Amino acid sequence: MTNSTMAINVNRILDSFPNILWPLRTYIIKKILRSVGKRVCISRTAYFENVFTVNIGNDVFINRDFYCSTVKMIFIKDRVMIGPNCTIIGGDHDYSRINSCMRFCKFLGDNKEIVIEEDAWIGCGTLILKKAKIGEGTIVGANSLVNNPLLPYSVYAGQPARFIKPRFEKLEDLSLHLDYMRNMHGFETSYSFELLESLYSDQQ
Repeated sequence: MTNSTMAINVNRILDSFPNILWPLRTYIIKKILRSVGKRVCISRTAYFENVFTVNIGNDVFINRDFYCSTVKMIFIKDRVMIGPNCTIIGGDHDYSRINSCMRFCKFLGDNKEIVIEEDAWIGCGTLILKKAKIGEGTIVGANSLVNNPLLPYSVYAGQPARFIKPRFEKLEDLSLHLDYMRNMHGFETSYSFELLESLYSDQQ
């Protein structure tokens, strides 16, 4: 039995649970996802199409009516917040073949992992597609479309999501926040100071 078939069967069983058993359903989901950290809150109406591709870090919050279907791996890292009605779609079909219906074509080869880095906040109704990478500490506004990498510690919104402004008012504020993250959570940013400084270049 393939992973895809197993995932379908698991979801059919979980869908048959009455609402009163939602704590058990959530518990089972956490156990069968590829990896789940500590203190993770997943809404009872969250749905994972392929449980074997999903990796969730610590202190993650996933709100109601979340839908996730990915071909490649998805990484939702520590302290991420995902608002209600958000969708992650990480697959595609080969539509260029002449003698085959798209329905039956294998997935395209350019699918890539989807990564939501630490401390990100995904606003209500956001759609995240293949090749997306949401930088650490970034905020994505409601009803946005993310189909490309987003810079860290920034605010994005729109369809497709566009850079709006840095998350913090001043570079000094970002430095203080990174000090807090280091002291309280043992977290070190993976981005260079030069890149973070460039977010504020228009304010100089």
